[in-house]
Amino acid sequence: MATFELDLFEISQDYHALFQENQRLRFRFDFASTVLSALRRATHDMERYNFLGETDQHLLNCMIELNVRLFAFHDSIGGLDHLVPMYASRIDTCWNQLALWSEAFYKIPDTSYEIREVFEFHRIRAYLKIAEFWEQIPHDLYEP
Repeated sequence: MATFELDLFEISQDYHALFQENQRLRFRFDFASTVLSALRRATHDMERYNFLGETDQHLLNCMIELNVRLFAFHDSIGGLDHLVPMYASRIDTCWNQLALWSEAFYKIPDTSYEIREVFEFHRIRAYLKIAEFWEQIPHDLYEP
């Protein structure tokens, strides 16, 4: 990630010089910053909660991975990339995974408050991102 951070720093330098004149550059920078922040959080959480054989932590890691995979549906400024093949049905699959994993996670007894809190953070993030995508999918293209 060090290379990505260096690239982001260089973009930041250009951004501050040009952002007044170039709104698209500002959107690209803001989106790149969001991606970096999300990847840092995902890396931290997956390293911390990676005990093999624990169902709650496995489902937490699934939810974290879902959040990371959702970035593949973005264009360079953070909108839905309509050029991604079969994006509507793939987003629907992500929604179904979110629902199944959430239901399974909340049925696990005696899960620690800390893990539940981290799971809920990633669940809400995925939910909001998928909801944002649904608003950008043409209604005549796909109906869930």
